[in-house]
Order: sequence, then C-alpha cells, then structure tokens
Amino acid sequence: MAIKYLRSVPAGARAPIYRQIRRDFGALVEPFLLHAPAPALLAGAWMVAREIELVGRVPRAIKEAVAVTVSRINQCPYCVDAHAVMLHATGAHAAAAHVRGSGDGALADPAMRAAIAWAAATRSPSVPELRSPPFGASEAPEMIGTAVFYHYINRMVSVLLGPSPLPSTPARLSGLTARMAGWWFALAARRPKAPGAALAFLPAADLPPDIAWASPAPIIAA
Repeated sequence: MAIKYLRSVPAGARAPIYRQIRRDFGALVEPFLLHAPAPALLAGAWMVAREIELVGRVPRAIKEAVAVTVSRINQCPYCVDAHAVMLHATGAHAAAAHVRGSGDGALADPAMRAAIAWAAATRSPSVPELRSPPFGASEAPEMIGTAVFYHYINRMVSVLLGPSPLPSTPARLSGLTARMAGWWFALAARRPKAPGAALAFLPAADLPPDIAWASPAPIIAA
C-alpha cells in the first residue's frame, strides 16, 4: 500500500520505535508509517495508540469496537477494515462481522453493544449516550482516548492512504479475508505488554486542560 504525498523514511532512521510497533502491534502498518517524516508526530501517534488501545483495564476488543465505530461515522473504510481485523485478532469474531455489516442480528454482548452505541454518538454532543457513558471514571481515559485518537487517525488515513488495507476480493470473501488477517495479528494481540513502555519516545510534558479526562490514568496522562 503506497502512502500518498509523502516520502518514505529509511527504517534505520526510526529503528527503536519501529521495533516496538512490530512487536506490540504485530506489523509496521501504514497509519503509523505515514507519520514517520515527522519523528515527534510518529512518537506521539504510537504512544497514544499503544498506551490507550493496546494495554489497560478495558478489554482490547471493546476498544477495537470503538475504533471501528468511530471510523464508520467518519466514513473511513480503511480503518473500518483494519480494526475489524483487530477484532478478529482478539477473538471477537461476532463483533467483527457485525461492524462490517455481515453479522446476524444484534450482538449478544451487552458491553460491546453499549460501547458501539456510545462511540456512534461521539459526533453528536447532545445525545443521551454521551451524557451517560457505559464506563466509569477509571475507564474513561481509555475509552475517550480511543475515540479521540480515531477521530484524528481517520482524517490522516482518508487523505494519505487508499480505501482498505485488505487485498481486493469478492464481497462474499471479504469477511474470510479479514478473519485470516486477524490470525496474523493474534499473536501480538495476546502478547503481554507492560504499560508505559512507549513513553520514552518523547520527553515529559504537562497535561493540557482540554485533556483533563486522561488524569485518572497517570500513564495515559503522560
């Protein structure tokens, strides 16, 4: 998959962060690579993705469902496909089929349904789901952080990448392709990860007031 408008960066120039992305995410995927021409931006994007989405107390499948749902309301098909793959990688196969529109009926998991409904409301400030979110204060940094991050990433991807990370296949095979890709990432998804390991890539900074929702989680705040 080519990244549009930007020059590639030699792997050696970003070797330490690239190694961590490969180990903890499973591959050096284009949404990270498109940030590589600006080292601090690459570090910031990876730090947020890792410390909010890949580790923490909220099950990763729930956060991947938030990522997919935000991507759907932002009309970013690349990110919808990518995070349906990640849902498969976590074992949430029914949720992956549901968010890609190929599932049967409503999801059985009430926590997954509530997370999807909340994420779908994140462009509509007046709706009840935002006033009564399906998570407590201790989970808010991960849930809000995931939504905020994908509202950003969707816009970068829509400009700089193509329509999907998956190979072109007939519609009847697209779900199987996503599930097979999920097997590739499953090992990295299951691998234990120490919180805070990405924080070394940028110096410490004060938490801005408009990100005060991150304060209950010191690592995410950092």
